[in-house]
Amino acid sequence: MSVRSGGKGKIKPPKRQEQSSIEGWESLCKALQSLVKGESENINFYDNYRIAYNIVLHNNGDKLYINLKELLNQHLEEVFSSQVISALSISNTNNPQPNFANMISLKVLKCVWEHYKKVLDLIGPILMYLDRVYCKSAKVPTVHELGKELFRDIIFQPIKYFILDTILRQIFLEREGEIIDRSIIKAIMDMLLELTGTSTKDSVYDTDFEGLFLEKSSEYYRIEGQRLVEECDAQGYIKNVEERLEEEQQRVKNYLSSVTEPKIRNIVEKELISMQLKTVIEMKNSGLIHMLKNEKIDGMDFLYQTIISQQLYYSTLLFQTLGGCICY
Repeated sequence: MSVRSGGKGKIKPPKRQEQSSIEGWESLCKALQSLVKGESENINFYDNYRIAYNIVLHNNGDKLYINLKELLNQHLEEVFSSQVISALSISNTNNPQPNFANMISLKVLKCVWEHYKKVLDLIGPILMYLDRVYCKSAKVPTVHELGKELFRDIIFQPIKYFILDTILRQIFLEREGEIIDRSIIKAIMDMLLELTGTSTKDSVYDTDFEGLFLEKSSEYYRIEGQRLVEECDAQGYIKNVEERLEEEQQRVKNYLSSVTEPKIRNIVEKELISMQLKTVIEMKNSGLIHMLKNEKIDGMDFLYQTIISQQLYYSTLLFQTLGGCICY
């Protein structure tokens, strides 16, 4: 075959087979729907990856992305109405054990989240090429990021403050000596970490939760400090403070973000030590003078370590108290 000069006779490449990519989407859509339902036994992941690859290759990545978003959106809305709302309705009734009912709701949310994560993990490899090519060039969230955003908007946001309030109530109950299900609390806290874009405990899970947690903790320990001063002698008070500091440290290790540890420690030190230190030191028959006279080493060591870590005011208070003892 001769080719005329000027390029008019160049052989053009064949047109892309868009019809095959549409048929491919129908097949892929069925596979994704099955995965969303938790049915992965009969799914050929390699074949579906090739279908997704060809769809993106034929410049239909935007259509695939939109269809995926609609599929996940529909699934989450169905789950929210059929499972999450049903669990919440139990909590909102006149239940004689509201804390127990609320924890059932968190347990349902935990199961929903864990199933959804598995769905995203299964879908991810099939749509790997969509992530690498379309999402990158279009500057849109990856499949996994999109999935988390949808879960956050459809499932988490509508019940956010119910979740946060339930967790705070559980922490309060634990502070009062009750046994709580730490595994559920940890699972929900881990969910918060992932929904805020990270899965490490060295990050803040949710600024609203942290703000509420610190605010409520400050109120709790302010009241606790007043109660302990009225009920305990100096050594009993010191023992309670040490236990509270240890409990909060363990709480962080068990299910809270490590970023919170210094913040909650500062609150305990402020409300139980700074606000009450003068009263504890000057307690009759148990305060600092009593400790010195009776060689109560443990109590004095705690007071010493506390005072040197606090402001100069407390050092002055210590010297004044010791001065009174010497004069005596």
